[in-house]
Amino acid sequence: MSTNKDYTSLIIRQLDGTALRHKFRSIACDSLADVCSWIDESRTDGDTPYRLMTQYPQHDFDITEEQYTLCQLKLHPSATFIMKPVNNMTEAYSSMSTTNWMNYVSVITNNVSQSVTKISNFIIPPVPAPEHGRRLGTNTNNTE
Repeated sequence: MSTNKDYTSLIIRQLDGTALRHKFRSIACDSLADVCSWIDESRTDGDTPYRLMTQYPQHDFDITEEQYTLCQLKLHPSATFIMKPVNNMTEAYSSMSTTNWMNYVSVITNNVSQSVTKISNFIIPPVPAPEHGRRLGTNTNNTE
């Protein structure tokens, strides 16, 4: 037998201002990912990419929090989500500072450089080491 305390009542304010309402299982069941899936199936305002936020307490949810249950996110017994549009997908990185961005580019450049070095070492065999007592580049056919 389930009671109201087993459910979290959510109101989801869509991008066009209309509201969706639904009750989700609370106790170690429904996660934020389940809520997002339900929104994607039930929304009537189009298919614009969105992110979720709450006003009280003010919080912007990100993809790393989708694994948590509604109770873990302190959304029980009720909450109101506001859908905010994601105008371009680079918005996810808008809080990244220039220094972090440059570090990212540096890591990619370093990985590409190492890959090119490994490939060139495979394609162009290394020069064998000279025999003991001989210098590299000397003619071995000279007999003096």
